[in-house]
Amino acid sequence: MSLAAEGYDGTNFESAAQILFEVDGTPSDGTDMPGRIVFLTTPDGSATRVERLRITSSGNVGIGDATPDSLLDILSATTGTDIIITNTNATDTDVTVGFALVDGTNNFTLGVDDSDSD
Repeated sequence: MSLAAEGYDGTNFESAAQILFEVDGTPSDGTDMPGRIVFLTTPDGSATRVERLRITSSGNVGIGDATPDSLLDILSATTGTDIIITNTNATDTDVTVGFALVDGTNNFTLGVDDSDSD
């Protein structure tokens, strides 16, 4: 099953984006139906949709990666590609990403300390 979106360019309707709902593995006896969701968009200057994000039946998410083997895989072949996290709270200018075990031990925080606003 799929959901497709098109836009009118003044002459024709052209493909813009698509969401695919697919079987992701081997179904069995009517009680097992592994599925995945695939998101595609069409780049500017192109007529061909490109896969951008995938959620597999195991719950792995791939951004730019059609075969994610971790909870979150981000793949880009573009030079200068950044992952940006922005804090828009004007009263808190510190931005952090935290890592912790489920029991809260071995915490690690990576971030920007702008408490002195320099």
